[in-house]
Amino acid sequence: MILAWPGMVVAAQGQPPAVGVEAPVAAATESPGPDEQSVSFSADELTYDSEGDLMTAAGRVRMNRDGNYLAADRVTWDRNTGEVRADGNVVVVNPEGDKLVGERVTLTDSLRDGTIENLLVVLESGGRIAATRATRVEGVT
Repeated sequence: MILAWPGMVVAAQGQPPAVGVEAPVAAATESPGPDEQSVSFSADELTYDSEGDLMTAAGRVRMNRDGNYLAADRVTWDRNTGEVRADGNVVVVNPEGDKLVGERVTLTDSLRDGTIENLLVVLESGGRIAATRATRVEGVT
């Protein structure tokens, strides 16, 4: 499912849909402007609370922004605060190829900074790191 919001373009960017999800259809035909964010995602179900400005995607959620990839069972995005919360079987892959696995992740809407609970990091170089909690702010973990 693909949606476009004012100030944000959510569009398919060559990513195949998750198994069992309908092929995404671009919701906007224009490229994002300089003040807009571009996020591609797919999910089995999407709800939007216009009063709370809260978007919730559930069921095999896949998101991608600027090479930062997120997969989870459920993702909630609070457009007022910019907070993205992912729950259940969460996997985050950064552009360098490092994979972070956890049960609960709270991120900024850039998908770069945030907190992961019950973390396992699989580094592209082959190393592994485990922690009960990890936080990344402006590139520092």
